[in-house]
Amino acid sequence: MVLGEGISPLGLVAIIVGVGGVLVLSGPMDRSGPMWRRLLSPSAALGLSAGALFGVSAVCYRGATLAVSANDPLLRALVTLAAVTSMQLLTMAVWLYLRDRPQIGRVLRAWKTAGWIGLTSMAGSFSWFTAFTLQNAAYVKAVGQIELIFGIIGTVLFFREKISSREWVGMLLLATSIMALMLTL
Repeated sequence: MVLGEGISPLGLVAIIVGVGGVLVLSGPMDRSGPMWRRLLSPSAALGLSAGALFGVSAVCYRGATLAVSANDPLLRALVTLAAVTSMQLLTMAVWLYLRDRPQIGRVLRAWKTAGWIGLTSMAGSFSWFTAFTLQNAAYVKAVGQIELIFGIIGTVLFFREKISSREWVGMLLLATSIMALMLTL
């Protein structure tokens, strides 16, 4: 609505199925007490708030990439990512300066390890911003939920954990959602 971009009815259904998959994967809710109290628990409220803010951020990133006057989507994504990470760096530096000055030195001393982590994180963010440049933010975020499936697969391959029936159902819902979204694009 903010950017004047809509989604198709099938896209909306696919996103709702994906949200259902995420809810199933988020774990069993406490079965005691009324349903509204379980849904409005402090942890659920924090999760929903974080999700809403991520959604707002995604729409803002999409709008920012569209505002860059360049024809190349990779350049638009790069300019937007540079602006966003610069603002994050400045905000974090001010926060640390005001709240925990010694931490600034610790961060700077960890540059060898942090540099590689930062570069790989930047590559992931560049991919997200490129996707926001090319497609509606709702679709990008919904398809991006595939990272949950990869996370579960990683726990099986590296930590030898068993996949529960609840996790299979959640992954099936997410995969269905993602496939339906791919058909609508």
